[in-house]
Amino acid sequence: AIMNACDMLLLPSLYEGFPVVGVEAAATGLPIILSDSITPELSVFSNVKYLSLNSEKKDWQQAILSLKEQLIDRSIGNQVVSKNGFNIQNTVCALEQLYIKGGV
Repeated sequence: AIMNACDMLLLPSLYEGFPVVGVEAAATGLPIILSDSITPELSVFSNVKYLSLNSEKKDWQQAILSLKEQLIDRSIGNQVVSKNGFNIQNTVCALEQLYIKGGV
């Protein structure tokens, strides 16, 4: 509910590993701007842009404005997330199979 109230996610992090908050934002269809120090796994979504923290302030402003202008159907975000492999139900099934086969 909170993500649906937002207009955009900005994550200018220096040392972020895999940002689960980015997947959550993608599931709601939010436009996302991440620093390029963040892992590239979220680049599978069309509403994600990576920028260097060393970029000019105007580059960040331009990225915000350009993503703001994109019309994104926020109702299909969850489907897009699942299609790109970020689905807890599928992950649980895969992990369960590993345990059954004795691989873990």
